[in-house]
Amino acid sequence: IQLGNPKITPCRGIVITSDLKVTGGTLTGNSTFSGDAGSAYPMTLPINRDLIITGGTFNLTNRPTGLSPGGAIQLNVGRNISQTGGSLFSTSSFGSQNNINMSGSAAQTLEITNNFTDVGLSITNTSATLGVTLANNVTIQPSAAFILNRGYVKLGNYSLTVPGSRFFQNSFTPMPRIVTS
Repeated sequence: IQLGNPKITPCRGIVITSDLKVTGGTLTGNSTFSGDAGSAYPMTLPINRDLIITGGTFNLTNRPTGLSPGGAIQLNVGRNISQTGGSLFSTSSFGSQNNINMSGSAAQTLEITNNFTDVGLSITNTSATLGVTLANNVTIQPSAAFILNRGYVKLGNYSLTVPGSRFFQNSFTPMPRIVTS
């Protein structure tokens, strides 16, 4: 399935009002098409509830990297992320522009059991008191990025491993932070 191919549907205006579940097969978020010779069209995909990956392949984008504008994708996840199987990656690397943004206004949970590559993970949770709680150990790969914009990440009994050069923290009030409990 190709979500953002301009030959099939417009690149903008797609909203997933419930959960996005990938249980098998291949899903491409911002897919290439035969007319990609001049521009690649970036895409933002709001997911109002959960992103759940239990199997299959979710390729965020396979757009050509040398075109302008670039074909990166940003997923704005309103609730939880659970990846307990399958794979999550991007064939075309646009740096941290390929991004999964946890942007809820209530408590959120992050569970990633298979490391993902060429994808940034942003925390922009608007609740200063609820934040994002880890549901397992999370490792950010050197080809990915971890961006703490707003809110906080609660480790609990788990660890968050991020290469130093791939961790970014913005200065908002209150200051986004990582807490143990």
